Amino acid sequence: MIGCGLMSDISEALSIAKGNTDSFGGISIIFAGDFSQLPPVGQKRLYSNLMRPGMTAETRPKQKVVFGKLLWLTFQTVVLLTESKRQSGPENFRFLALLGCLREGRCTDSDYYFHW
Repeated sequence: MIGCGLMSDISEALSIAKGNTDSFGGISIIFAGDFSQLPPVGQKRLYSNLMRPGMTAETRPKQKVVFGKLLWLTFQTVVLLTESKRQSGPENFRFLALLGCLREGRCTDSDYYFHW
């Protein structure tokens, strides 16, 4: 999974490489991924809400993060994967539920103490 900052970096690198100031250097882009993966490390999720009430100048997202989010919003077709292939089968049901809780930031004590 890539974050908002990396999305901005990709577009900038392609623009430089192609000598074109359009988003992603003016080339067609296809991103493939699974939104059920854990969020990108150290970055804002592409589908996250960047602004919250009460944010100060210090806590507002940086320009690159906002630009990456805006780039993501320009995509017109998004295909969401809904089935896990690696953790399929009834023996992995609890683990899949745990991954979902981790992804959404809503883990419970039982999730914390989950053992195989």
